[in-house]
Amino acid sequence: MKFLFIFLVLFCIIINLLSFIYCFVQSRRTKRVSATATSGKNDSIKGKKNFLNCISSLFQLSSLLRLNLFLVSYIPSHTIRNFLYKNIFRVKMGKNVVIYYGAEIRAPWNLEIGEGSIIGDKSILDARNGIKIGKNCNFSTEVWIWTEQHSVNDEGFSCEGAPVIIEDRCWLGPRTIVLPGKTMKEGSVLAAGAVLTKNTEPFSINGGIPAKKIGERNRNINYEFEGKHFHFL
Repeated sequence: MKFLFIFLVLFCIIINLLSFIYCFVQSRRTKRVSATATSGKNDSIKGKKNFLNCISSLFQLSSLLRLNLFLVSYIPSHTIRNFLYKNIFRVKMGKNVVIYYGAEIRAPWNLEIGEGSIIGDKSILDARNGIKIGKNCNFSTEVWIWTEQHSVNDEGFSCEGAPVIIEDRCWLGPRTIVLPGKTMKEGSVLAAGAVLTKNTEPFSINGGIPAKKIGERNRNINYEFEGKHFHFL
């Protein structure tokens, strides 16, 4: 029993260390690519990317990272989960952010969550092409945000994608879906089960498949979430 405990502790340390290294390198590489996109100095970037891909393939780092994110999402403590998301997986998080259990996060170094926002349980945040969530947003249970998908008419069925932006005080109801490249403007609402295929208007209420404007929201909202929650959830 003692040796099993020691093995589990060492395993957790190693898997988190490798995850931190992988996420740190990916986040730095993303910044360098953005900074040099128009400078004509992409050869060195490609070389470093190829080297990272070789190392990642050799040690299956992307698979290990996904396993680690899955395990962390079910740790029954907001405090511990947030600490790991922020410091190991490089998620950019403001204060008073709550991420409920079972969330699936892809490319966490490309995820930004503003102050006072809530991510509901079992949500999927596919940040491969970037997700920016504003302040005091509310994601209900099983919200899916996608930034990448297959090109249906491409001969090779290749992938295409674009960032998703959720502005301040947006509310996404349970089991809603936001597709790549879409923006929810400030204060807008996505009703339960809706699929967002185009940008919303500020303070609009949207529902259906595909989502369409079905109402207006009060523009005088000023709530700020203070981060209160049950610790063991």
